Amino acid sequence: MDTNKESRYVIVSNNDDGMHPDGYHRICDLKTNSILGIIDDYAIAKGLAKKLEQADRLDAENERLANALEYIYESGSLLNQDVVDKARWGLGMEVENEQEIAALKPRFS
Repeated sequence: MDTNKESRYVIVSNNDDGMHPDGYHRICDLKTNSILGIIDDYAIAKGLAKKLEQADRLDAENERLANALEYIYESGSLLNQDVVDKARWGLGMEVENEQEIAALKPRFS
């Protein structure tokens, strides 16, 4: 079993099954506590788990950027320091008071 503590996805290998003499590998999602797939080839299972992690990371980055763009659009001006900070935050850049900037919401959402 892969034991990456930061990973949401793990691979559980089973090599003692009579039906699968070469073994098989289950890709498990720790967040939903479910099995996502069963694959014979460990390299493919490992690659798929890595792609799932990348997809989760990209989803989080996309959500952050969309939040920032919506705030900027509704503000209507780039002259406000909060708007500039929200744009920097949305791009993943460092800002002071990151929690306050992240909590800024558009006026009309």
